[in-house]
Amino acid sequence: MTQAGSGADDLDGWRASTQKCLGKSLCYQLPALLLPGVTLVISPLIALMHNQAEQMPAALTPAVLWSGQSSKDAAATLEAIAAGKHKVILVSPERVNNIHLLKALQSHLPLSLVVVDECHCVTEWGHSFRPAYYRLGAALKRMLPAKSLLALTATATKLTEAAICQSLGIQTTLRETCLRENLRLHVKVNTSGMAETRTSYILSLVTPGSALADTSSILIYCAFRHDADVLAAKLQAIGHRAKSYHAGKHYKEQEGHSRAVYAIAFQGDGALAATGGMDATGRLWDLRTGRNIMKLEGHVKSILAADFSPNGYHVATGSEDNTAHVFDLRKKGTLTILPGHTSLISTVRFEPITGSYLLTCGYDKVSKLWAGRTLRLAKTLAGHDGKVMAGDISPDGACLIATAGYDRTLKLYSPDALALSI
Repeated sequence: MTQAGSGADDLDGWRASTQKCLGKSLCYQLPALLLPGVTLVISPLIALMHNQAEQMPAALTPAVLWSGQSSKDAAATLEAIAAGKHKVILVSPERVNNIHLLKALQSHLPLSLVVVDECHCVTEWGHSFRPAYYRLGAALKRMLPAKSLLALTATATKLTEAAICQSLGIQTTLRETCLRENLRLHVKVNTSGMAETRTSYILSLVTPGSALADTSSILIYCAFRHDADVLAAKLQAIGHRAKSYHAGKHYKEQEGHSRAVYAIAFQGDGALAATGGMDATGRLWDLRTGRNIMKLEGHVKSILAADFSPNGYHVATGSEDNTAHVFDLRKKGTLTILPGHTSLISTVRFEPITGSYLLTCGYDKVSKLWAGRTLRLAKTLAGHDGKVMAGDISPDGACLIATAGYDRTLKLYSPDALALSI
C-alpha cells in the first residue's frame, strides 16, 4: 500500500505476497482506488466474493461474476465490464479462462492489478481440489497480463509461501505473525492411520452426552470431496442435519441460496415453500424431500418478501429493486414484473381466499393493489407519511386492507380504497 500511495507508476512490475493480520481486503482495495485501470480479484468462494463486493467503497464500483448468475445477468455484467463501468471485478479461478470474460477485459489490458486471494490454494489444493488454481500462474501470464500482481493469504507455511512465489512469479513477500486469542486449539492424533477410526471419533463427539452434543452448529473440514460426502451421510444416518459442500457440486446443489435468506412462504397444503434471499434469487422447495425444485430468477437486488397464491400456482416476490414479480409455477416459473414503486417493496400478499387481489407495500409511502388474474394495477393506496413496513388483506371476503407504517400508524382501507381509521 505504501508503494501504491506514492503513485500509480510505482506499482508497475510490483509482485508481492502478504500474509496474516495486514488487512487483506484493504491491501488491494486501496491500490485499486488509486490505480487508473481495472483490478481483477480472483477468489475461491462465492460467498466471500459477494461479501467483499458488498463492503467495498462505492467508488470501486465492484462487479461479481459467478456460476449462479442467469445468462442475462452475466451478459449485462460483462457488457458493463467491457464499457469500463467497474474498477474491481471479482471472479473464481475457473473463470479466468472464460472466453467471454477475456473478451470483456481485452480493451483494459494490461490490467492495473491482479489479486489472487486465498493464494495458498495455488499449491495446497490445486492439482486435485481446484485444478484452476494450480494452473493460475500460467493462465494469468498467457491471457491476462497485468502491471502488478498481489497474492494474499492468512494461511501459509514457509514451504507453501515458497511454492506460491514460484507458481505466480512473486519476488517480494511480506509476513506478519498474529496471535488470535479467540481461538482454542486441540489436537487428537489418529495413531491407527485408518479413515474409519477418524470418522468414528468425529461421530462420537456429537452423540448424546458427548462434548459437542449440545453445540448448535459445527463445521468439519475434510481432505477430500468423497470424505465430505461420506461423513455427511453418516451424520444424517444418526439423526443430524448434515450436508456436504465442495467445489465438485453444481451450484444448484449447494443449498440453494449463496447469501442470507430474507423471505419465506408456504404453499397452502404445506408441500412447497418459497424463499427469497440477498442473492436476488428465489427458490422453490419440495418439503417432502427437502429438494430445491425450481430457481426463481429476475430480480437484480435482494428479495425481501414472498407469498403463494391460494391455489398454489403462483409465487409473488418483492425486492429491493423496487419491483414485485409473480412467477407462474405451472409454466416453469414464467415471470410477470409489476413495476410502479419508487423504493423497495417490504410486503407482497395475495388475498387469501380467491387470490383476486395482490397487495404490495413499499418504502415509497404507498401500497398498491393489483388484480389477481390480469396483474394490472387496480388501486394505489396512499396516506402514510413514512415507509409502509407491512400489509395484509382480510380473509372474510370483504377485502379490507391493513397497512402499518414507519410513521407509527395503522391504516385500514375499504374495497373502494378510502382510509377508514387510524
